[in-house]
Amino acid sequence: MFVGVHLLTGAAIGATVHHPAAAVGLAVLSHYAVDHLPHWNYLPKYKSIWEDTYKMASEPLISIPLFGALAWYLHWDAPILIAAIAATLPDFIEAAQYYLRSKLLKWHSRWHHWGHWHARFLPALPVTLSLLALNAALLWFS
Repeated sequence: MFVGVHLLTGAAIGATVHHPAAAVGLAVLSHYAVDHLPHWNYLPKYKSIWEDTYKMASEPLISIPLFGALAWYLHWDAPILIAAIAATLPDFIEAAQYYLRSKLLKWHSRWHHWGHWHARFLPALPVTLSLLALNAALLWFS
């Protein structure tokens, strides 16, 4: 799933759950739950680290600044932002495992990949757009 969707899901959780520790825990768990929905994202091919890095980093390099601008414009407070960041932690752990080839983090990589339900881009687009709309509604009405 795109990092932007995970950020918005975590922000929606942070806006609706008023206990910070619970919001962070639910945000991390939401990452795995959302990854169980049909979605599209780039999977590393392990042929060229530069090509994989370029393709994997292109979406976060767009969605993180957009999320930051939205958070700044809407004056989101720390609990919302912390929950949003927590919702992306599994992807950052996955990236660390990819680059470090850590045996310690390999268990997480297996767990993280088990939950992914990949689909082609166009069939997965309605699910992604629905998640974005749901998160926007939760943030708007909270």
